[in-house]
Amino acid sequence: MNSQKKEIILNEILFWKKNKLLPEHYCDFLTTLYSQGEEVEDCTKLEVNASKSILSENSTKNNLKMIFLSIGTAVLLITLFVLKAPFVLIPVILSISVIIGLLLFLFKYTQNKTIITTFSYATVALLILGVSIKLENLFSYEKTLVLYGVLIGNCLLWLISGKLLNLIYFKISGVVGLIIIIFYILFK
Repeated sequence: MNSQKKEIILNEILFWKKNKLLPEHYCDFLTTLYSQGEEVEDCTKLEVNASKSILSENSTKNNLKMIFLSIGTAVLLITLFVLKAPFVLIPVILSISVIIGLLLFLFKYTQNKTIITTFSYATVALLILGVSIKLENLFSYEKTLVLYGVLIGNCLLWLISGKLLNLIYFKISGVVGLIIIIFYILFK
């Protein structure tokens, strides 16, 4: 096995050990196995470092993506409800563009369910909720029946999405949202 592959494997094992993804004695065994009995600290050919781990790099990139996505979503949601008359369509159009972009990203490029995928689904759901409420406020001001319809429609969309994509958090959100809306309508 060449030294580059060995270095990658040993970095991953050290990352697992550092983050307690495997028991320490398993990591020690795997380190001994892949370093061919040499001590990793004494191994002069290999520069082993847990921060060089592939999982560590992916985790950092995903954290940065989630931070930017959450800041962008928060800014869009705030501008949806803060901006008035002449500028009201700008955040709506931006939000719809972000929704379409995220949906294309989700359905075209991601096959696995990682934290960034989950976060993207939640972002899309929040933006759709925000845009639908803003459009409802623009076109049917002071009509609570339309607002209830929009909220129930969003909850049903979450339920259907949860069923089709097998996402438990969408199913739970849809059911809880429907229960809250129905109880509010009945007991207000």
